[in-house]
Amino acid sequence: MTKQTKAFPSQIIAALTGFAAIGAGLVAIIPTYNLTQYLSWISTDERRLKLGVTAYIFFVLTALVLWVARKALKLPISWFFYALMFNGLIIFIKFISSPNTYGKLTSTTLIATTIGVGLLYIIGVWCVYLFSQGKILKSLNSTAKNSEEVKLLFAAGLFVFINFLRIVIFSLPPLAKTATATYLSSIFQGGGLILSVILFLIILGAVEAFDIAKHDKATLRNVFLLGVAMLVIYHVLWAIFVRGLGNCGC
Repeated sequence: MTKQTKAFPSQIIAALTGFAAIGAGLVAIIPTYNLTQYLSWISTDERRLKLGVTAYIFFVLTALVLWVARKALKLPISWFFYALMFNGLIIFIKFISSPNTYGKLTSTTLIATTIGVGLLYIIGVWCVYLFSQGKILKSLNSTAKNSEEVKLLFAAGLFVFINFLRIVIFSLPPLAKTATATYLSSIFQGGGLILSVILFLIILGAVEAFDIAKHDKATLRNVFLLGVAMLVIYHVLWAIFVRGLGNCGC
């Protein structure tokens, strides 16, 4: 891994800014519109239609941001697909699955949940970043670190660690009474197995995307910063969206 120092590309900053601005407008407007009036050919209820349309638009916008990032960082097309897998599945959880709990969240609870859950995602990405730098599993030689088996082992370990936090740590006082614990319990009710599979695929996508970028220290750092920025944007937009859904009563 080289030690070049490269600033975070301005093209990516512009793409992230545009995504955040467009996304903020969408999550503020979509909850207020009766989409079934304009999309009557789609056979579903209003709430699911709002969730689906929002998630679809965000997926397209995310793909555009990642494509800009791929070009700016000179990464292969495989990185784009793994990064899109990572981000796309997060969009599914945030804008398809978790809004089902919005009726239970007050403004204060919503803010606390956004911060708490967002930090959990960022901690996960940080762990993948450290692994890609070779700072986790140091006892393995460089050849073993590059093997698919070790990457899969790390992904499985991170999956177990995150679930340990969710199931055990957040069930202990005083964390058991926090907004984050309530949120995590709510979204895994009824669809825990499916969401667990999605969570593991999210981790795999992150591990592969970081592994592709680790040939250059600066590129790897910029991929990490991009990941954190996307997570922050998703969670802020999610909070606005959920509040809008609650206000419109749909």
